[in-house]
Amino acid sequence: MISASKWSLLSETASKAITPLAFLILARLLDPESFGIFALATLAITFAQILWDSGLSKALIQREGNSDDAANVIFFANIALGLILYLLILLLAQKFAELFGDVRLANVLIVQGLQMVIASAASVQNALFQRHMDFKALFRARMMNILVGSGVALFLAGLGCGYWALVGGVLAGDAVRAIYLWILSPWRPKWRFELTLAKQLWAFGGWILVEELLAWFIVWGDSTFVGIYLGAHELGLYRTGSLIVTMMLSTLLEPLVPVTFSGLSRIQGERERFNAYVDRVTRLFAVIALPVGASILVLRQPFVDILLGERWDGIQPVIGTFAIATGLSYALSAFPPAFRASGRIKAFATLRVLSVLYILPVYFLSIQAGLLVFLYARIGVTVMTMLLYAFVLNHCLRYGFIPFFRSISSGLFGAFLLWGTTLVVTRVFGQGLLPWHQVIVVFLLLMGMGLHLLLLSKDRSFFRQIVRLSFGKA
Repeated sequence: MISASKWSLLSETASKAITPLAFLILARLLDPESFGIFALATLAITFAQILWDSGLSKALIQREGNSDDAANVIFFANIALGLILYLLILLLAQKFAELFGDVRLANVLIVQGLQMVIASAASVQNALFQRHMDFKALFRARMMNILVGSGVALFLAGLGCGYWALVGGVLAGDAVRAIYLWILSPWRPKWRFELTLAKQLWAFGGWILVEELLAWFIVWGDSTFVGIYLGAHELGLYRTGSLIVTMMLSTLLEPLVPVTFSGLSRIQGERERFNAYVDRVTRLFAVIALPVGASILVLRQPFVDILLGERWDGIQPVIGTFAIATGLSYALSAFPPAFRASGRIKAFATLRVLSVLYILPVYFLSIQAGLLVFLYARIGVTVMTMLLYAFVLNHCLRYGFIPFFRSISSGLFGAFLLWGTTLVVTRVFGQGLLPWHQVIVVFLLLMGMGLHLLLLSKDRSFFRQIVRLSFGKA
């Protein structure tokens, strides 16, 4: 278990170190429109990938006993569904391009759609490695994907291939990963298909499919509206800005999410300890996510000047919006594990449905007024989600509003302190403050907050325990 945890963490850390660097270099070489066209194709492919897998890979991971027959069924089912959905993409690519008003999208979809065929051919091997907790093999496969994919994308971008550089990088990385998983895995398919077993697996995977479809609408719904109503250029600004912020925050916080679930699962029957754990984890996420989000907000202009360049002018409000929205979202990171660990799966699924019901209408109405209004609505949706989660958690686990707002108060104070101090320094020094000077000021403020968290906070022992667990230490 400890070895698996370490390889899983190493995989996350390495990918989060390499991917942002390659992404920033690509952003320097390509324009927003190239990223927008790639994002349009990706949102269609990711939706189709959910359908071809139908939750079957997760069903294989969780299945007890001998998995060979189930693996065989899932392999042929995924191959068949992958080919069928790719044929549908071939038939509908032109219609999809017309929907988004960009004829270039049709050819990109046809080529990038090969992702589904490649992924379906290695989905069982990937699931079996997860089932046996062989994260060392998965780490190697993932690193090959990242290194080859990034290398091909950067090479093609340097040749001036535009959005085809992004498409080529994704396909090359996925192909190498699939081949490597086939080489490493001892499992090979056999020419038989058990229909009764297939029905059992689909019955289990069906619920996972519904949850993943709802998650797709939450993750990709905003980009869909931006692509349809504003076009590839604006979508390129929107997706790139959101990914930059997400990569920064997820590097710090994503490894802690599975640890939260594990910790809560151990004490799920003890209400007071459970709620106290939720309270302390929420405080931990808030004191990291909110000040870091505030630092990204105040540094959005220097960030564009130093790293992206003039062609990305207009991305600043996107980065600022997502700095606020993503910081607030990470402050809620303890809530989904709390629902799952306490067995409130239906409550969590209901939350997803309710979220989609109000998010999509808000997106539809706000996009009519342009990107800036849409960005403000995006923050409003995040706040609404925060209140909804807190209300349902209070109803299910008696974790009240007051403990929740008390938990995030220190993070909010740190965020406002950082924002206010930077604003004062900028006003005092005016034009004499260069972008690098602003970065140094914010970095020193974050360092001071970090030292306070580690040395002076009353929860420092708890924070250290969380970090130890993240590295697989008991």
